[in-house]
Amino acid sequence: MNVRIGVSCGTSSSPRAELFHLDIRYSKSLLASGALPLILPIVHNHALVDRLLDQVDGLLLSGGVDISPHLYGEHLLKPSYQYDKKRDQFDLLLYRAARKRKMPVFGICRGFQLINVAEGGTLYQDIPTQVKTSIHHQSTSEQDMEHLIQVNRSSELFQILKKDEVMVNSIHHQAIKELARTLRASAVAPDGIIEAFEGKEGGWLMGVQFHPERLTEQEEFRELIEYFVDVARREK
Repeated sequence: MNVRIGVSCGTSSSPRAELFHLDIRYSKSLLASGALPLILPIVHNHALVDRLLDQVDGLLLSGGVDISPHLYGEHLLKPSYQYDKKRDQFDLLLYRAARKRKMPVFGICRGFQLINVAEGGTLYQDIPTQVKTSIHHQSTSEQDMEHLIQVNRSSELFQILKKDEVMVNSIHHQAIKELARTLRASAVAPDGIIEAFEGKEGGWLMGVQFHPERLTEQEEFRELIEYFVDVARREK
């Protein structure tokens, strides 16, 4: 395990303490791919963020709660929507510092959306109320294959998956509305929702709306995690 992957995490509260939390499947999938996962604590100091990144060869921006709409110039549609201001600030610092280093970055679900916002794009705050679609993007099951995605044959994602159609899980109520100009869509759902993108320049960058770390018993999703680890190993 000569490659180290930094993984962002969220926060939660218990009666006794404020906690960092992260689905264990991110770490398990990275370990199975030959990487050492290092969970990155939330800090808000540029120097500390740089010190964290000094310890890793790649960055995985993980899933979690909604991103504040204030970051892309909108007001909150519903008071019941929750976001984590501290995590938003940290993830933005982390992402921008990693990009400055041209470090390989892989975004999953919230991480995918965070990258788009950081690059100047916007989000649908709630697919059911803002997008006309028959697809159920917010499945109650983490394992169910909810819908197909169409993969662009000219994309790096196609080179990894070796398929132009793939069934994916779907556990999100937010989605990309306007894709940042620095990103290129590499997969879409039948209703037009963007399901994956790649960076146009500035180092290796990929994001997916679905959760491959929860589906590693399937070859194509296991190979997607392994590919990211191989990129980080090659570029370290």
